[in-house]
Amino acid sequence: MNKYQPALLGGLFIGVLSSLPYVNLGNCCCCLWVVSGGVLVTYLLQERQQDPVEASRAALMGLLAGLIGGVICMALNVMLHGMDPATLQEGFRRAIEENPRSAEIPPWFREWFSSPANARLMATIMILGPIPIFAVVSMLGSLLGAAFFTRKRKKDAEQSS
Repeated sequence: MNKYQPALLGGLFIGVLSSLPYVNLGNCCCCLWVVSGGVLVTYLLQERQQDPVEASRAALMGLLAGLIGGVICMALNVMLHGMDPATLQEGFRRAIEENPRSAEIPPWFREWFSSPANARLMATIMILGPIPIFAVVSMLGSLLGAAFFTRKRKKDAEQSS
């Protein structure tokens, strides 16, 4: 088996569940899918060896899984939702115009969102933003998994002695 397979499977878990409509709402609950993907990575690492997984290895593989998951999520979101700058700019403009309190929105704010360059910037942030966030949160999830599975593995070893 490939030594990066747990990170690839964890990243696939994170990316697919985080981009599916309605299922992605699970991430509203403390980044559920991203943390679970990190825990999955540690579980898969632990299943491959007898000794407890080292926290550094779990963290590294969780970080890698988060990066992979972020890239998969980005690609699927672009394919599923067609997130291009022109569509986003039109959506921003329409949201500002349809807002019942649009008279309270400062003119400089309206102007900033109507600029094509700023729409591209917002699209880039919305598309690429999850990648570093997923990496860090998945790493934390894998460290959480390492704490759970290390304790369990130590208890099993003590009981068998």
